[in-house]
Amino acid sequence: MANMLVPTMCLMLAVGPSNYILYKIAFTSYGASSALFAMQMVNALFVVYGAVALYAVRGAITDEMRASSKVPYALMALLDCLGGLCAAL
Repeated sequence: MANMLVPTMCLMLAVGPSNYILYKIAFTSYGASSALFAMQMVNALFVVYGAVALYAVRGAITDEMRASSKVPYALMALLDCLGGLCAAL
């Protein structure tokens, strides 16, 4: 599992900072009126990245992991969305 997870996480860490670069390029290209659309498209890319990461570790998720609370992750997602919204405004 680690032989797949470590490269995937390194890729995510390398691509993550490009989020703000993509924001800047998109906001410059689309203008202020379409900033929310641009933010949502960048977030959609992270859905794809997350799907790739989950595909890489498929079968490694145990029943104990599935039974754990998802509330902290939902809270992190909400805060990320609010941060992106603030960046767009």
